[in-house]
Parts: sequence; C-alpha cells; structure tokens
Amino acid sequence: MLYMCCVPGCRGNYSKGPKVRVFGFPNDENLRKKWLKVIPRDNLQPNKNTKVCELHFAEGNIIWQISKQDSKTGKIVTTNLERPRLKEGCVPTIFPNCPKYLTTQTASVRKSRDEKLKNLDEQYLFQAIEENKKHFSDHKKANSFINFQDFLCYFKTFDLQKGWFSLSNQNNITLFKLEHKPGPCISWSIVIDEQLNVKTFLYSESISITIDNIAPALKTPFISSSLEEIKQLLNVIDTSTTIPLDIDTNTTSDNTDCNTVKGSTPQSSEKFKNIIKFVINMIENVKDFISDSSEHKIAKNIVSEQLTLLISPKQRYRYLPDTMILCSILYTISPHSYKYLRDYGPLILPYPQTIKGVCNKYLTDPHIDERNTFLTYARNVFQCLTEKDKYL
Repeated sequence: MLYMCCVPGCRGNYSKGPKVRVFGFPNDENLRKKWLKVIPRDNLQPNKNTKVCELHFAEGNIIWQISKQDSKTGKIVTTNLERPRLKEGCVPTIFPNCPKYLTTQTASVRKSRDEKLKNLDEQYLFQAIEENKKHFSDHKKANSFINFQDFLCYFKTFDLQKGWFSLSNQNNITLFKLEHKPGPCISWSIVIDEQLNVKTFLYSESISITIDNIAPALKTPFISSSLEEIKQLLNVIDTSTTIPLDIDTNTTSDNTDCNTVKGSTPQSSEKFKNIIKFVINMIENVKDFISDSSEHKIAKNIVSEQLTLLISPKQRYRYLPDTMILCSILYTISPHSYKYLRDYGPLILPYPQTIKGVCNKYLTDPHIDERNTFLTYARNVFQCLTEKDKYL
C-alpha cells in the first residue's frame, strides 16, 4: 500500500508528486509530541496510516545502508536496506512548502547509548595512541645516538640476550653468540664500527639480514642510530628459524675446486661449508616441534646426515642406523638398483661391499636366498627322478 505524506503542501506519493519513502509516527509518547509540535498542521491526530516522507528529514537522520563484518574473511560488507529507517530520536525539520522559519537544516538527532559508548571508546583509544607515541618518542630519544662515543655510553647499560657476549675497543664493538656443538664455537657475530655501520657475520662470512619488525625496515649493513635497532637485530637472529639473509656464493677461493663428483666429498669453499652448517643448524631447531615417535624425525635425521656428508672428507663418512637399515633393504631387494642409485642418484650412500658385509653378517644376502632356493628346488626335483632319469 502506498502512503501519502501528511505534511501540508507536500505532494509525496501523490498521483502528480514524487515517489518517496515514508515513516510512521514514533511509539514513544514524548518523541511523538515533538513530531506533532514541529509539523505545521493543526489538530493532527496520527494513527498507523499517518506517515511523514523522507523529504522532511535531514540527510543524516535516515539510515539507508547497513554494514557488518564477515567473520570468515574479516571484510566489511555493506548492503542497502529494503526498508530504510530513521535514527533514534530524530525529528522532521525540513518543510519546503511552508514558511521558512519552520525549517531547521541542522539534524536534531539524539545519540543512542551504543553511539555514545563507541565515541567514548574512540576517544580513549585516541588518547592511548597519543600517549604511546609520546612514550615511544621519549624512549627512542633516550636510546638514540649520533656518534660512536655516545653509543659506547649507552651500550654500558644495554642488556644482552642469553648466549651473547661483547668485545669492545676504541674502533668497534663486536657482539658474538657462543654455542656448544659440542665444543664452543662462535656462530653469529655483529660488528659496530666508528661510523656506526652495523655488519652481521655467520661464522666467518659476511651476510645480510633484513629486520622487518621495525619501521622503516632495515637490512644489514646499515648505519645505526638507536639501541632499539641493535636489540631487534638480536631478536631476529635468536627467534627466527628461517632468517631472511643474503649470502654471496658466487666467489670462491683461488685454490678451491667446486666441481662435485657423485659419491665423493665436494671440494667446496669455506663459504659453502658455512651455508651448509647454517642449514643443519636450522634443521636441528625443528626437532623441538617433532615428537620422538614421529616419522618425520627419521627424515630430518637423514637430511641432516646427508648435509653433513657434503662437507666431510670420504674417510670420515659415518652413517646413521636408519640409513644403514634402509640401504640394507634396498640392497637385499636389488643389488644392481642399489649400485645404480649410489653412483647416479642424489644421495651419498655406503659402498656396496659395506652393505654386503652387513647383509652377510645377518644372513640377509639375496645371493644366499637365491642359492638356498635353487638347492631346495633341485633336491625336490631329484627325489622325483627315476633311476633311468638319473643317467644322461
């Protein structure tokens, strides 16, 4: 049913007037009285069919759309309302065909309780952000420096993480991480020189590490201006299992042959060895997330073993029990396939003679099975022969 507007002089939804949305009188008695007071019509007795059209409300008083957050994607989804509604507490204020003094352009909307709480939360949030900015600015100013001497003064109060040590002189400060594998060795080191250049090293090789959790992001080597940058660099090294780093592997020493022959030790540079050691160290860090009964633990051990063999001389090759068992099974199934896999495959495996000795010790040599099978067959056939069949 199409309702006409009850405001005098308005032609909303009349046959020769515009088609508009209409709204019924509010049920709240006080708000209803306000509507009756502002509408310029004497003796108006509103009922359920008495309507006021959208032309008499300020633009901000009508809700045309609704927005909600999608719980799956987190995106804000906005849709048009089939039936627009008025904001709580609003009153018609625009009467174009009536005297101008009856029209008020400003929207007299009483904010709802939810809107007031939302505005209050936004105000508190803004205050908290401003306080946090001031605190961060004061903290950064208190830990900032512009020369090496200031850095030395601030560094005296700097607390290093567990496992890190420092060594300082007049020209630079070196931070290094001491590990035991099983003997003590220096894995990571950070050098800050007189020009406040920060350089990082993995074992003895210079590398580049990206620090993403500060703004703007930094990448070593960089010129430091605060202790916070040094602290974040230490955190990246200590907490990351996959550190974003760049290692230049194109340069090798003059007396180094990087050609690798399958089945022999790769004659690699120190830089190549350091990369392999780093990868092994990262794999070892994964063991904390793998249970002892997990099948992935065997795979991790074999991968670590293969990487270790890459940087070990042939006379020092040592294999895990899991590897020996796997090789024995492969050799038992097909000795020729095992030899082919060892000579041309991607794995470093024990010599066939070594595996054959293990199989002989535990009576798992396929040749023994073949001989036993043939002798059993010959014995059974011989028992079925007649005296005449035994002579050629």
